[in-house]
Amino acid sequence: MELKDKIINSAYELFSVKGYERTAIEEIIKQAECSKGGFYHHFKSKEEILKVIVTNYMDDLTKYLERIVSDDKDSFADKFNDIFLVISQYKLKQITEWSKVNNVFSFSGNDRILRQLEQQFKIAATRTYFEVLRSGKEQGKIRIEYPEIIAELCTRVILWIYESAGKLIESKDARDQARFENLLDFSEGIISHALDMKKQEIKFKDVALSYLHKAKEYYLANKEERR
Repeated sequence: MELKDKIINSAYELFSVKGYERTAIEEIIKQAECSKGGFYHHFKSKEEILKVIVTNYMDDLTKYLERIVSDDKDSFADKFNDIFLVISQYKLKQITEWSKVNNVFSFSGNDRILRQLEQQFKIAATRTYFEVLRSGKEQGKIRIEYPEIIAELCTRVILWIYESAGKLIESKDARDQARFENLLDFSEGIISHALDMKKQEIKFKDVALSYLHKAKEYYLANKEERR
């Protein structure tokens, strides 16, 4: 393993246990078993390492999304629905490591890093939707005029869904669940109309409900362990 990667991995391990703010550069140097000069040859600060961690996080997701674009599936609907499915599966993986992730990104003044993470996510998701929509249009599988606008719409919709699901994870109120399902029905209606497809061909609701169910399961299991 190259020294730069060793420093990044050591920093992530320390950030995830102690938290970003409570981790000193000297501790990273000790964990990585490198010299002070070796550290500063690659990084000027902890923040630079954190930016790399954010980029690596998104690079992993981007690799999964690129596979969808290059997949030669015949069905446009399957390819389109795979985007939300893959993103949801990736987010669930992060939820299972939430205690670590939370320690890494919870610190005073973290809004800039979180905005960077959200912006990179929007770019990756929108680019993937655009490529799939553009390909579907060129192959005559869908009839749309503005794939770039619809791609951005799709990204906004899934962010809306994740935000709503996050608020629902701890809720026991059946009315909240009903409102969430109404949101999903509405979202599928918007997307199917934009793509001139049948509503039942869009699987946002199935994927979102499965995501919520598994996220709740993990939350409840962790809640029991903390007691």
